[in-house]
Amino acid sequence: MKLDRTWLKVERAVQHLEDLERRIALIEEGIFTVSEQPDPETNDRRWVLEGTDRSRHLLGVSMYGVIVGDVVHQLRSALDHVAWKLARPPIEGVTAFPVCLYKANTKGSFFGGRHSRAIGPDRLKNVPKAAFDYIESVQPYNRMGAADPLWQLNEMWNVDKHRTLIVIANPTWNQPIAIAFPDDREAYPGEIKEAVSPEVLRLDANSDATVILGNPGKVRVIFGSDIQAVAGKMVVPTIQWILRYVHGLVFPGLEEFM
Repeated sequence: MKLDRTWLKVERAVQHLEDLERRIALIEEGIFTVSEQPDPETNDRRWVLEGTDRSRHLLGVSMYGVIVGDVVHQLRSALDHVAWKLARPPIEGVTAFPVCLYKANTKGSFFGGRHSRAIGPDRLKNVPKAAFDYIESVQPYNRMGAADPLWQLNEMWNVDKHRTLIVIANPTWNQPIAIAFPDDREAYPGEIKEAVSPEVLRLDANSDATVILGNPGKVRVIFGSDIQAVAGKMVVPTIQWILRYVHGLVFPGLEEFM
């Protein structure tokens, strides 16, 4: 019994990723400018990312998060598909591929503890011991912890089940932005405020600072702050890395037990 149908899920994930790459390439190749636009409600001084004639239509597009969700769903469901094939017999509503950040004694840990359920043994009932041991060996706590590709995949999957993944286009910082304060004074508390995309800089309405912008820059598409495991990471390289990990390491190792 092979993983033919599971590999089809991986193939579909690759197709979604290729679509994502094509779309994101349009954004990253488009030239953008930054202009000062006062906030109509607070009068804060803010500098906003704007597109040129050939790139303006790319800003504010929400399809990127949907496509990322499609990639994530195919890969994560493929893992559960493998667990179902390994279990003899699988248990409806229980059998699944566990992804745990902690080994034991913590809620959601693989082996659980006195007051917490053992996620691994629970979801891998009826899975042969050799396969069980392999799945346990690739758990994030045995690899790279919160930076592990399986953990990042699992976190994105959990977010996408409840809300669209937030994927945003932020300016690259190869476009220098300098702030000069009169009389060489320091910034007063609250003068420099948090900017929200597509803003690149926000100053208090009473600020008399001078802002100097460098040459127009390009943009890069990164993950928003709703997924801690990948927040701030560039979207395409991160998804490619996760795909290579699942495709090149996890699945080939599991095929031995089929």
